[in-house]
Amino acid sequence: MRIAIISPYTLPVKRGNSITAERIKEGLIREGMTASIFDSCKNSCQETAEFNPDIIHCLHGTRSQLFISELYNHILPPLVTTLTGTDYNSPDKSGFLPEELSYMLQKSSAIITFNSYAKDFLHELFPLFSKKIHVIPQAVELIIRNESRSSTRDKYGYAENDIIILMAGGIRTIKNLDYALDACFEIEKQNPHIKLRLAGPIIEQDTADHILCKGKELRCFSYLGEFSQHETRRLMYCSDIFLNTSISEGMSGAILEAMAESLPVIATNNTGNASLIINNKNGILAPLNSLTALKDKILCLIKDRNLRTQIGKEGKMMVEKNHSAELEIDRLLTVYNKILGNKNNSK
Repeated sequence: MRIAIISPYTLPVKRGNSITAERIKEGLIREGMTASIFDSCKNSCQETAEFNPDIIHCLHGTRSQLFISELYNHILPPLVTTLTGTDYNSPDKSGFLPEELSYMLQKSSAIITFNSYAKDFLHELFPLFSKKIHVIPQAVELIIRNESRSSTRDKYGYAENDIIILMAGGIRTIKNLDYALDACFEIEKQNPHIKLRLAGPIIEQDTADHILCKGKELRCFSYLGEFSQHETRRLMYCSDIFLNTSISEGMSGAILEAMAESLPVIATNNTGNASLIINNKNGILAPLNSLTALKDKILCLIKDRNLRTQIGKEGKMMVEKNHSAELEIDRLLTVYNKILGNKNNSK
């Protein structure tokens, strides 16, 4: 089976789509498939057509729509579309989803969402496409660590009594970083040992300028810049709390990575985050608009090392059970084979 993976972002650009595309490609190759990634903003449709795929798997419906519509002037293999949070969390000012999304849903033989919330949302808007929708959660590679947590902390210059609060992801408005800074501004008055660290690429320069300027008002805040995925995972491994304050998420790969490192997560209660977190068990959900509540939840974890350990352990167990890269590939191959079987049977 030959699979062309189409993504609007590819490595070395570090975005969720590029990391997902690479993980899926490597997983398919391990299973004996032939897979290649094509950047919908950089590669030509001719290159993809010459690859002669049996399946086209597109990550992100709206941003790759023009590429797919042009590609279908050359070849017509079945299309699988994985929808990200941006596809359905960003309606236009009239309240309607983009026309590009409707096109992709119509063309797709299978539509993949990360969670049941997204599936139900699409079912309500596009009931004719319901039978095409499959829920395949985001996945994460599991890493066996040979280095101790304390020695890793030493390499970053963290003292034993430092409490490292880590945020990881691209700097953009939807990440709601003001909320985190405001909470930690209050917390550092009581806890001089907290350190708020932000790692990730600058996606929206105006937002980054604002956040980095505001961050100067906090003694505890540092922007670490853009790291490799491997280095970000090491940071997670030696941190104490992972914080996600996004307004919306499809399914956060960064949260899954943090959980895979046994790092306890505090995240805002949007549908994507709520699909991963059982509140106060494998993570903590915080309201989107209560600074006092967010501050209190962070303080609770700061003060209770045992609770941090327990929540981190539960998060890792959940990831191992439901979000392994191997399970993701098994689920994708089931969808691919079903589509190709239906195609062959219809001939």
